[in-house]
Amino acid sequence: MTTGGGIHGGTFRWSGEFGELDVSGIGWASRPPGEAARVRTSHNHVRFRQRQQDGRYVVAIWNGEHGAAYFRSVSPLGDEQLAAIDRVDLYNEGEEPEGCDLRTIFAWGYD
Repeated sequence: MTTGGGIHGGTFRWSGEFGELDVSGIGWASRPPGEAARVRTSHNHVRFRQRQQDGRYVVAIWNGEHGAAYFRSVSPLGDEQLAAIDRVDLYNEGEEPEGCDLRTIFAWGYD
C-alpha cells in the first residue's frame, strides 16, 4: 500500500517556453491527495486542483491506475504550465507507449 505517492519514482526539472517545473513521476502510485479538477487532460488523466505544499504550488495528474506525476513551482501555475501538463501522458509499469521519446527508467543506486 502506498500512503503518499508511491514506489518506482523519479524526479527531474522540466524547462520550456512555459517556464520551469520540478516534476516527480511515480510508476506505482496511489491516488494523489486533494480535490480532482473537473477538467481532465488530453490523455483523459485526472488533474488535481492546484494546492500549496511546503511553500510551493503543486498540480498532480493521475491515470486512474498506478501512474501519477506531481508538478511543482515556486509561483502559482498559470495557463501555459497547465497546457504543458495537459500534454503529459502517463502509463503503467510494463506498458510500452507508442511515440514516446522521453520516459523515466528504473535505476538502482547504492551509497
